[in-house]
Amino acid sequence: MSRAPSLSSERLRQLLRPRGPARPRLDFEHSRGAGGTLGIALLCAGVLACGGLLARVQWLKQDLQRIEAGTPGRAAAAASPRTAIGGAGLSKALSQRAEQANAVVARLSMPWDDWFRQLETAAKGKVVLTALQPEADGRRVRIAGEARRFDDLVEYMMRLEATPGFANVYLGEHAEVAPGVSFTLSADWVGGP
Repeated sequence: MSRAPSLSSERLRQLLRPRGPARPRLDFEHSRGAGGTLGIALLCAGVLACGGLLARVQWLKQDLQRIEAGTPGRAAAAASPRTAIGGAGLSKALSQRAEQANAVVARLSMPWDDWFRQLETAAKGKVVLTALQPEADGRRVRIAGEARRFDDLVEYMMRLEATPGFANVYLGEHAEVAPGVSFTLSADWVGGP
């Protein structure tokens, strides 16, 4: 029969003592290693990036002040056709963008209320308009609709031509449908700006 080893009373108290969280070991001394070099490199990169952004913001502020003052600056020089970078290709691209912007402005500056009012007034209940498609320049429109009779369609075309806002009203196509006549017209918008 083997005997169990005997424990001293001091050792028994240590084993039965409640254990709390382990005491943290604090080391306030910084040890230099490979992480220090990487940290310094990242800090330098961040400082350079912030400096570059601040320079860009200052440059944009100066351009904005020149534009507001009306004096030519870097923006005007960059937009000139004599720009060293891009040359003729840049001026073509800028002129195309300017043409597109002018087309948008022309479409937005149309007196749309007057335009629709004249189209509806000419219809007088005998013609139902189903589609209106302004052309890109905003001065020509394709009109699709239905009329009860072909004579109603001809009257609508004459009334539309007589309005001060439309001219050159032409019948593009028409077809006999069960309730009447479907048609497509084209007309020039001569009113407004």
